[in-house]
Amino acid sequence: MIGMELKDKVTEYVEERILALRVANPGQYQNVSVARTNSMKYIPIYFEKGQLSKTFFLFPDPHFKEKNHRRGVISPQLLVEYAYALGVGGIIYTITDVEELGEWMKACFEGHPRCEMQLSYK
Repeated sequence: MIGMELKDKVTEYVEERILALRVANPGQYQNVSVARTNSMKYIPIYFEKGQLSKTFFLFPDPHFKEKNHRRGVISPQLLVEYAYALGVGGIIYTITDVEELGEWMKACFEGHPRCEMQLSYK
């Protein structure tokens, strides 16, 4: 499992948590890592076609202005990149605490030919 994050402080925090888990649980969490990178640009460089079975987008930054929607981690253009890396039957999980962003992501997935929606709200 690899986490991809653009912000230094978040990446550092996740690295510290992973190291703490490895110390507390010797021999475990060896398959967990984090990379400071722009996943929106480099997904095809990190992963081969169909390599992933799951992807998680956890609390992405909202971009409320329509002109900035393209900057969001979920957009019609980026779904092409994610679809490339996901295998057949792959799953994309999203979570947000911003209702507008949730609706935007839902609309992007509904408009993508390779996406089949199964929504769960909590």
